Amino acid sequence: MAIAEWVFPNGQRADYALFKGLDFYGIVEAKRWDKDIAGQMAQPKEYAKEVPFRSDYHLIGQEMGDYKVPFIYAANGRPYLEQYGFF
Repeated sequence: MAIAEWVFPNGQRADYALFKGLDFYGIVEAKRWDKDIAGQMAQPKEYAKEVPFRSDYHLIGQEMGDYKVPFIYAANGRPYLEQYGFF
């Protein structure tokens, strides 16, 4: 399940928080179509550090240093273009 506009204690909002049941798996930061996402990971990385411990969900990543969720994403809505085949 993706929950839009996930609010952090400091008032910032992640575009989406990703859950499987009550397990908090990741954060998605959505960017404009014309924005290159390769350099846009700083914001979701900070969000992954700010996830609060709460009783209404489970944080599944216990051994990730400062990060509270195991997956962070930035997306701009463009289709994925495979450029290298490693098969």
